[in-house]
Amino acid sequence: MPDVEQCRKFVQSRALHKKISHIEVLNDKVLSSGTHPTSLNRSLNGKLFKSALRHGKHLILSTGENVCMNMHFGMTGCLRYEKETESTQSYDKLVVVFSNRDRLVYVSKRMLGRVGLCKTLSSFLSEHKLGPDALSISEDEFIGFLSKKKTSVKQALMDQSRIAGIGNEYSDEILFQARLHPLKIAADLSEEEKHTLYYKMGEVLNFSIQNDAQSSRFPENWILKFRKSGAKCGGCGGKVEQIKVSGRTAYFCPKCQKQK
Repeated sequence: MPDVEQCRKFVQSRALHKKISHIEVLNDKVLSSGTHPTSLNRSLNGKLFKSALRHGKHLILSTGENVCMNMHFGMTGCLRYEKETESTQSYDKLVVVFSNRDRLVYVSKRMLGRVGLCKTLSSFLSEHKLGPDALSISEDEFIGFLSKKKTSVKQALMDQSRIAGIGNEYSDEILFQARLHPLKIAADLSEEEKHTLYYKMGEVLNFSIQNDAQSSRFPENWILKFRKSGAKCGGCGGKVEQIKVSGRTAYFCPKCQKQK
């Protein structure tokens, strides 16, 4: 989510209120199911992006005319803005060309992201069954959700249908800061642990956003600074371990994050 927020700020500062000339799809595999280059151009040509919205890991560029472009970036996606004199690069997948010939380029190295169309943000959230954004969910709603969740707390944090925006790496950081083992069952957490987890979730995500999601700016005692098996824990000096949680790799410190 912090990385997508940087994309939102980037679009807001550079690509709003510029007339769209056409869309160049350089690799149609990046398009969402049911989206085609012709539908993109038919829907967006001649329009302006009037606002850039983010919900969870998704960026919604709205024309204000009941048509939006939605973007998901996967693990390696990003945006680039350039003048027409710039050349296409190897990982460029889609280009929004404006009438002044400037270009907003969707870049995806591993092809894990997708670009598509939707009518509004609310219709997109409904269609994709996304829960409230991790930075807008209330503490009562968060605690109520955890109290019913019989899965691991790491899996619960990454359940996009209940809390949108937390990915694998940030779930590790939030749990590390809350001193919770990733395999603890969410419903079994104490009220104090749930409160701490909610607070740390906001703290970690807001700090990352404020620092442009640049890991070099993160505190030295964050696990994202030493997130690999056998690394020295910045909190206690112990060794970081790696486990699998619901098919995802999790890193934690067994001294700081006790399972029992």
